[in-house]
Amino acid sequence: VARLYPQSAIAFAGKAFLCRAMCRIVAEEGLHLDVASGGELYTALSADFPPERLVFHGNNKSTEELEMALEAGVGRIVIDNDFEIDLLERLTAARERAVSVALRVSPGIDPDTHELISTGQVDTKFGFDIGSGAAMRAVERVHQSRNLDLKGAHCQIGSQLMDLSAHLPAIDQMLDFAKEARDSLGVEFGEINLGGGLGIRYTAEDEPPSMDDFAAQIVERFASGIQSRGLNHIALWQ
Repeated sequence: VARLYPQSAIAFAGKAFLCRAMCRIVAEEGLHLDVASGGELYTALSADFPPERLVFHGNNKSTEELEMALEAGVGRIVIDNDFEIDLLERLTAARERAVSVALRVSPGIDPDTHELISTGQVDTKFGFDIGSGAAMRAVERVHQSRNLDLKGAHCQIGSQLMDLSAHLPAIDQMLDFAKEARDSLGVEFGEINLGGGLGIRYTAEDEPPSMDDFAAQIVERFASGIQSRGLNHIALWQ
């Protein structure tokens, strides 16, 4: 991805497999690392993973976990719901510097995968729904906060995806969302994180795209979409 789109970043999902040795490998490869619990955050920090390259996810973060992330200085906290905005506002009230955050949004895409690993559809419990207006209201709220520095938006449409039939419309939805945020609120996203797990071959019939094909199609749709919507350059996270 970096070769095709220089302003990009790749984050390894700690939920796939995490131990201290894995954290060190991710760090050595120059990647970012997604963590989604206090335990995963602790593992990363105990392996001396650079905290500025940590992205803290999770749809039910506790006060203690958020305090741990703030104390460690993680690079991004991905906000998943209104209650989490409340918690962060309270926890950051006395801080001198704003905390970098992104909003997890649901683009309303129902991918072709098992229902238990589908996370981008309208009725998902993860993130702010774009279609209902909840996501834009969250953008407005965070943008007005003096304690939270909104960097952009994140979506995750599901896992074990065998083609790009969900990724490509998700890109369109996310860029439409970025354009609406700019046009209606004057908010410019600096980054968009396009989550979604590319599948692997479990059976002889499975034919997932190659990593090169996957990256090429994602970048082409993303770059052309930015240009057609007149958006300023946006970093691509994957």
